[in-house]
Amino acid sequence: MTSKKRVCIFFLLAAVSASLAATGIMLGAAGHGPGSREALPRMQGATGSSDAPRAKKDQDRRARQGPYEQQSASPKSPRHASQIPERGAKGSVLLEALLGPSGVTFLVDGTEVSHVPGREVLRVTVSAYRVINKTMPWGAGRARLHAGIHYVIMNERSGQVMRATTFFTWQPEATRQLQDVVRSTRNGRVIVILATPEFTQYLSQDILKEFKTLGSHFSDRFVVHDTWCMVARKGMGVIHESLTTTTPRTYTRDSSPVRLQLVLPLVQGEQCSWDNDKDRVRFCETYGGYGSFCRCEGPPWTPDPSKGPNYPMAEKIPVAIVTSRRLPLVLRQVAQLWASPGGSYTPILIIVDGRSQEARDLGRLLNLTVIEHDNHAPTGEPRVEKAKKTGSPKRPPSQCGGLRRRQIAGAPIRPRAWNGRRACLIRFPEAPWRTPARINSIVKFALRTVFERHPYADHAIILEDDLQLAPDFIPFFHQASRALRSDPRLLFVNAFNYNSYAHTAHDPRKLYRGHGIPGYGWMTSRKGAGLMLDIWVGEDQGVALWDWWIRKELLGERDMLMPEVPRTRHMGAGGVHISGFDQLLFSSQPMTNGTRTILDVDSALTPTYQEHLQEELDSALVVEIRSHPCEDIPLPMHQTNKRYVIYIYQPTQSDVYHSYFVIAQCLGINERDMHESYKMLVTFPFCGNQVYVVACPNSPYCHPRHPSQVYHATEEDADIARANPFNMPLLQVSYGIRTLAKDPWDEFTLMNRVVVNYTIGSDDG
Repeated sequence: MTSKKRVCIFFLLAAVSASLAATGIMLGAAGHGPGSREALPRMQGATGSSDAPRAKKDQDRRARQGPYEQQSASPKSPRHASQIPERGAKGSVLLEALLGPSGVTFLVDGTEVSHVPGREVLRVTVSAYRVINKTMPWGAGRARLHAGIHYVIMNERSGQVMRATTFFTWQPEATRQLQDVVRSTRNGRVIVILATPEFTQYLSQDILKEFKTLGSHFSDRFVVHDTWCMVARKGMGVIHESLTTTTPRTYTRDSSPVRLQLVLPLVQGEQCSWDNDKDRVRFCETYGGYGSFCRCEGPPWTPDPSKGPNYPMAEKIPVAIVTSRRLPLVLRQVAQLWASPGGSYTPILIIVDGRSQEARDLGRLLNLTVIEHDNHAPTGEPRVEKAKKTGSPKRPPSQCGGLRRRQIAGAPIRPRAWNGRRACLIRFPEAPWRTPARINSIVKFALRTVFERHPYADHAIILEDDLQLAPDFIPFFHQASRALRSDPRLLFVNAFNYNSYAHTAHDPRKLYRGHGIPGYGWMTSRKGAGLMLDIWVGEDQGVALWDWWIRKELLGERDMLMPEVPRTRHMGAGGVHISGFDQLLFSSQPMTNGTRTILDVDSALTPTYQEHLQEELDSALVVEIRSHPCEDIPLPMHQTNKRYVIYIYQPTQSDVYHSYFVIAQCLGINERDMHESYKMLVTFPFCGNQVYVVACPNSPYCHPRHPSQVYHATEEDADIARANPFNMPLLQVSYGIRTLAKDPWDEFTLMNRVVVNYTIGSDDG
């Protein structure tokens, strides 16, 4: 090592020591401080000989358990770890945190409130949250619901917690939402980031750049199993940052916990030019994450119902937005509704699960009615269903000709599926605060309340808060309402279609009938709502969900209506109900971008729909599957203006028969089940050519000319299909691994790492 580097190390060590002494920051929990035998190998890359056998045993044990099954002791409250530094003068608050493999505890001025993953903490005076050892079964191991990045926004003037959210960054798509929240945080706000293992695997380069912009020194040095903490003022730099890491010899183990004790001075902060708007000032000083609605640079953005395009409306159809605590998403939805043609004449209700002062304050600013549901449904522990052994998610849509390279005849098909755990196929439970019974209760309340509050309305629309709306969202439902009014065989209209992807969604005018579930933006009539409420799932039905209950107990011979091109897009992220892997599918689905689409409603009415369907099938070309459909795609990849029918052996919707799963997986549609089928028939435009998949022998449309035309899939066919989906979204994986350092300087600066980058789902990845 050169003398110059020795001098640099000496001064850097002196600066770090001075910083730690000045702020009262201590790394490691009680018994795991930077001088303990446990922390030394993780921070300095060296262990004593007496610790080697113990470390080897621990490493072997953890290797046997698997990456998601590692257990660790619950960290004690920071107050119990050691003496707390004295709080400064009146104009400061004391921040305390203890974070590590077993979870997070965060306090402001010694106050703590309960927090659960995925739920946001709202207006609570000088408090924070605690989430410890929240896990659930995940494949062969256990997933940590306390893992990821905990993002806290604090008011720089008062020290009040304005918002706190957990992002499961060990799943895809979570960093997209995290990046949105970081960008929507106003300059000057205090940001506290508490990152626990495993938070690094799906961090995008964009979010790492955001961390760098905030002033992070470590964002380009993360490796797997790290623990990281940062306190910063947005736009003004880092106040404190600490990281514990592993050595190359212990990289399969989690790093030591991080302990934070910091006296945070309060400052005056930025003054906005619109400070005379006292109601908005009060709102924006209390709640965080509202972006341009609370910006100080120039006039803040405000959605305006008067600026939406006019639209001839024969009736008023109210919209009920159902939310728990994600009010910034509700604001976005209201803006999209008001921007849609006819939005200014559309009544909007905000239905909140529980009590929320924030919702009331937001409703007052927007001049909208907010109704709080005193939900008495019990909470409970997460439930888990077995992961289906059906296929892998799909690749992102592109031009049909470039979606899939043809396989050479006779050559083995190279697997391109996602990881062996197939986490994307796990059906996630509701979180403890959002059990099925609780969700059933709030949706029932919303459906009843929207018709009670609007006694003149013949129809109503129910929305979840995490949906993006198409520009013609309101005209779509107003046109479709004519079908509900005139066709007694229809029960509800959906704005979503599970089989819509870039190569299967072309005509925004077209409507399909199906036997599905209401969701992702749906409308029903007053009569239909009465039928639903009369048979609503009871609290004694265990884990039954309201939408599947409606399908099972009420739909019967009735149908739903759905568009070929969706009018909503699910914009959630990794959570405990829909995983980040599932969300990767939803994010790749198309949505209309026009505002004046004229729906072909007449063709969707009974009996016109049935007659047209039969005519199409009579003239369709029968596709006989003679080789594996994933190896040799049985349909043209260009538009031929023809119709094709595929007969499959699928007596019921159960996946034990494999045939539907294989065809769906190889053609890039929803492979989970046939729940949107019409009399056991699924239809979609594959690259512009209408395709009909008919389940034999029980569909009334099963009329093959010869038994050989009916495709029977085997278990082997299903295995090949799992490894070779037609339309899998590209899954970007990137993480760092700590390596042996040739130069002590690289080890000291944490640059002794290699980054693993690969793409799952590509032909070349």
